[in-house]
Amino acid sequence: MATYYRAPELILGSKCYNSKIDIWAFGCIFYEMLTLQPLFNGKNDALQLLEQIKTLGDPDEATFQEISTLLQKAGLEKWRELCKSAPGCFHFEEFFEK
Repeated sequence: MATYYRAPELILGSKCYNSKIDIWAFGCIFYEMLTLQPLFNGKNDALQLLEQIKTLGDPDEATFQEISTLLQKAGLEKWRELCKSAPGCFHFEEFFEK
């Protein structure tokens, strides 16, 4: 699946696939059909997640706990390296500070 349509939890390495993932992808595709531009235009996983956060805002505390768990499972070093290659990714680096 194209990065443009991937839900944040899949980007973060979740193996849980459910209808919420399909609804996310449908919403992204529907937006692109209406505007002829992708809703989130990240060139790699880190940039894609950054675009999602910039558009939707910071996660709440409960969501942040889920993100932290997924980041730990995915390997923080992988994400730090991706973040270094992502211009303007300073905000994403905050996930590793908490």
